[in-house]
Amino acid sequence: MRNCFSLLELLIVLTIISISMIVIFPIFSTLSEDSWENFENRIKTTTAFSKPAKVCINSSTNSLIINEEEIPIPKNGEIKSIVSFGKLISSETTTQHCIHTSKPETIGIFIKKDDNNFFSILIFLPTGEIMLESTSEAEVETLKDKLLKGRVLEWFSSY
Repeated sequence: MRNCFSLLELLIVLTIISISMIVIFPIFSTLSEDSWENFENRIKTTTAFSKPAKVCINSSTNSLIINEEEIPIPKNGEIKSIVSFGKLISSETTTQHCIHTSKPETIGIFIKKDDNNFFSILIFLPTGEIMLESTSEAEVETLKDKLLKGRVLEWFSSY
């Protein structure tokens, strides 16, 4: 009767654990709290609106607040503006601004990732449908103009 493991059995188990960790560790390291993927996933999970929505930007903490849940922007990102029909709010002019509505409306939130790349978030209220997209600075300006004038469908037909 055996009371212990052989050296070969222990080496096989350690090899299997090591290979598993090599495969699994990169998955967890890319989903850090400060990643763009994590940011996108948090936005997608907070936009299932069952009541009138409240969407806020807080430029002092560099975060979005959607229905009372605060979602921090990744470190290299910076909120630039929030746009809805007839309203353009820049993060440079106000530290916090909220849009609270129960009527159909499209809200655009624009976050600068680096020199010419932006992360655009379109939230269609009150349904809570969301569109996340990486856009250039020129596309952001066009989309802002269309949102301000209430002609967001023209932007979709152009791009």
